[in-house]
This record gives sequence, C-alpha cells and structure tokens, in this order.
Amino acid sequence: MSSQEHCPARAGIEYRRQRLSFNVFLDEDEVASGIAATEYLFEDLALDQTYTAGVQAVYTTGVSEVSTMVFTTGDVSAEVQDALHFSFYPNPVSDVLQIRSEQAVEEVLLLDFSGRLVLHAQGDAAELDLSSLASGTYLMRVRIDGKWASAKVVKR
Repeated sequence: MSSQEHCPARAGIEYRRQRLSFNVFLDEDEVASGIAATEYLFEDLALDQTYTAGVQAVYTTGVSEVSTMVFTTGDVSAEVQDALHFSFYPNPVSDVLQIRSEQAVEEVLLLDFSGRLVLHAQGDAAELDLSSLASGTYLMRVRIDGKWASAKVVKR
C-alpha cells in the first residue's frame, strides 16, 4: 500500500494526499489511533465471540471511511496445536512451505492480515507454493483429523 495517493482533480487542480497513520476500531470503539504499522493485534478477546474490526486511514487531507470485517474468535491454544503434532518450515518462507504431520493434512487455509482468504488447499496439503503471494504476515489454519490449529507464517 502506497503512503501517497493520487486524488482526482478538483476545479482543475491536481493534488496528492499523504497517508500519515491508521486508526483501529473494535465493535465501533476506537482502540488505537495514529498507528504507523500496517498490522494490529487485538488482545484479550473472549473465545467464541463475534467482533467487528475496523481500520481508517488518516491522510494529510482528512480521514477515509472505516473499512470493517467481522470475525469470530476460536481456541488456537498450544494444547490444540500439540495434539495435532504438526510442524512447518521454512518460516519465513520465500517459495514452498512444507507441512509435516503424523496424520494427513486435510485442509489448509491461508489468510492475509485483512482476513481475506488467499490460499485454500484440500487433500494432500503437505506442500504449499506461496511464491505468488506478496511479502507479509499470514494466518495459516491447518485441519488434521477434523481439528483446526492456527499458526503465523511470514512470507519474504
């Protein structure tokens, strides 16, 4: 995402606006403002609860509309991950991510920071080609023996 955005001409004058920061919202309450980072971690959320997250860009010329997404928290505890006995490498990854498990990896979902699904693999999902993805941090959801676990994957 560029920190500068070309704005349409107004009365024949072209101008550029500079993105300064972001404001972050949770269930319509502003929880952080003036953040320069493009990632934000919500902490201390209740399990099995549905939330609405929002982000608003702050520009030199004002603010954007709040973009929102709805998500539901789940249990991604170490106990669940340990019970599934899986590992993955390399992390960070440039091209191919290997997933190893004693049982078959049934399904893998890879989501970007906005929660958008960028990769979905079913069947023998032990090797994922991530070469076409942009650099960044992703959430990987892995299903083994009908149970889900999550892990953070960094793409170079």
